[in-house]
Amino acid sequence: MAAIENISKIAKLPPLQSRAAASILGAVVADAAARPLHWVYDREKLDQILKEREDEPEFWPESKSPFYTLPTGARSCYNHVLMTGLEAFTESGGKPDLAVYKRVIEKNFGAGTDWQVSLKNRREAYSPEKRKEWTGPVEGPWLHGSVIHLLEKGEADADNIEMDSILLCLPHLVFRVEQDNVMEECLSISSLLAGQTDYVRCQATILRQLLLKGSFGEGDTQMLEEKARELAKKVFDSVDDPHIETVKKFGMACSLPGSLQGSLHAFLKHSESAERYKGTIRDIIRAGGCNCSRANYAGATLGAVSGVGSVPKDWIGKVSGVEKITDMILSAAQKA
Repeated sequence: MAAIENISKIAKLPPLQSRAAASILGAVVADAAARPLHWVYDREKLDQILKEREDEPEFWPESKSPFYTLPTGARSCYNHVLMTGLEAFTESGGKPDLAVYKRVIEKNFGAGTDWQVSLKNRREAYSPEKRKEWTGPVEGPWLHGSVIHLLEKGEADADNIEMDSILLCLPHLVFRVEQDNVMEECLSISSLLAGQTDYVRCQATILRQLLLKGSFGEGDTQMLEEKARELAKKVFDSVDDPHIETVKKFGMACSLPGSLQGSLHAFLKHSESAERYKGTIRDIIRAGGCNCSRANYAGATLGAVSGVGSVPKDWIGKVSGVEKITDMILSAAQKA
C-alpha cells in the first residue's frame, strides 16, 4: 500500500520534520474517525447509537450526523481546510503568500466543486418554504461559514471564532516551527478566515511547544497571553474529571475556546495511556457535538508529540484517499 510506504518514508525524515508531518497525518486520521458521528448533540440519541459499539466509536459504518451525510472514511470540512493549507504551503514554497492561499481555497471549495453543489442543496433544504418538510441530513459535504464568507465576500468574517483559521495555517506552523517569525506568518494566513487572533495564537503556541519540546505542562501556560493562560489553566484543573462531562462544561459546539479546551483535555487525560492516540480520539468522539473540530487539533498534537508511529495503521487504512493525502504530506515535508 502506497500510504504505508509513505509513512515509512516520513518516519525516516529528520525527527522534527517527521513529527511535523505526523502532526498533519494525526489530524487527518482523527477527523475521518470522528466524521460519521459529527454534530450529534442529542446525548440520549448518541448514547443509543454507541450502545452498539461503545468501545470502538471510530469510523462508524453509517453516517449519523443530523446535518449532512458522507460515506465512512470521508473527512469533514475542517480537515479539508487543513489540507488546503498544506497544498497552499507547498505551492507557495513555504511563504505566507495570501494570494496563493486564496487561489487554492477558491479551487478546492469554489464554483464547480462538490462543496458548492451541496451548499446549494443545503440552502434549499433550509429555505423557509421547505424547512418544515426537511427531515434528514443533506447529501454531500458541509461547507463551513468561514469559507463561505471568504468566497462570497472576499474577506474574513471578523466575528468567526471556529477552528478553521488555525487549521488553515497549521501546515505552515509545523513545517516552519523553528523560524522566529512563524507566529506572525501564521496569524497572517489565519486572517483569511477569521478576524480574531487570540485563539489562533494560543493554539499555535501550544502546538509549537509540543513540537519543539515534546510536552505542554501546566507550567508552560505562562508562555500564553493572559486570556489564553486562564482558559488553559481551567483544562489542567479539570484533567481528572470525566471527559464527556468536561466537554459539556466547556462547550460541545464548534466555537472557541470550548473546542480547544475539549481537545486539550482529551490529549492531557490520556497522557499515560498505552494507546494514547486511540484513547484520546475515542473520548473525543464519545463526547459528541462538534467532535471533528476537537479531533483535528487533538490529532495534530498527538502526532507532534509521538510521531507517525503513534497514528494507528488500521485507522490510516480506513481514510478515503489516504494515498494521495500521504503523498501530499511527504512532498511538503521533503520540500520544507
